Amino acid sequence: MYSVTAMSVTEENSRPPLVTQKSDAEKRKNSIKRKVQF
Repeated sequence: MYSVTAMSVTEENSRPPLVTQKSDAEKRKNSIKRKVQF
């Protein structure tokens, strides 16, 4: 379990900033959609 978590963390860190920004934007869009639904 711990090794899997560590791998995902390193993947996050090794990601290019642009990709991270894109995923963050998608998360924000999804959260906004959820707010609209409720």
